[in-house]
Amino acid sequence: VAAALDLPEILARRARAAAEKLRSTDDRKLLLALRRFGHDWPGKPAEVTGRFRGLGEWMVACQSAFFQIQYERRGRATWLLHKVAFGPYDWTQIQAIEVMCRLAAEGVDREVILHDLAQGLTTFRLETAIPAACALAAVSPTSNEVVTAVRSLLAEDHDPVDRLCLVEALAVCAPKQALEYESFLRDL
Repeated sequence: VAAALDLPEILARRARAAAEKLRSTDDRKLLLALRRFGHDWPGKPAEVTGRFRGLGEWMVACQSAFFQIQYERRGRATWLLHKVAFGPYDWTQIQAIEVMCRLAAEGVDREVILHDLAQGLTTFRLETAIPAACALAAVSPTSNEVVTAVRSLLAEDHDPVDRLCLVEALAVCAPKQALEYESFLRDL
């Protein structure tokens, strides 16, 4: 699946096939597999010779493939995605959150996913919270819970780039409230 990362149609087809093969696999086993592989993914197949050569590129491709498979598992994947999103900090947290947002946007466990992510937004490390706020704002632009969580993050002291990203998320879900940060934006 990871070999097709830059070929969306093939990626989706392969991820669906893998999701079907995993249909009866216990989510706990999949979670253990993700944690076991962690940062030590299988070797590259011949079809990717000459690609994914940079430091960590193959690892990121494998992680992205894992989460694309979870997306294709639809509602069956929400438990696993929740465990990764709310588990110990790792690079994979934001990938799980983004897949949860994609599923919520399509109506899969929408209310539960959006509520849980909005409630958890202020508990994530900043490097997860900022992209999570943007993903949530895009999926649920009228959610008071998301607005409250983003405003809570904005109340903290952040560097200007992080603050700008949070204002951007707020502008998506509460444009009038984002105007409160106009002087901050002018001073950039």
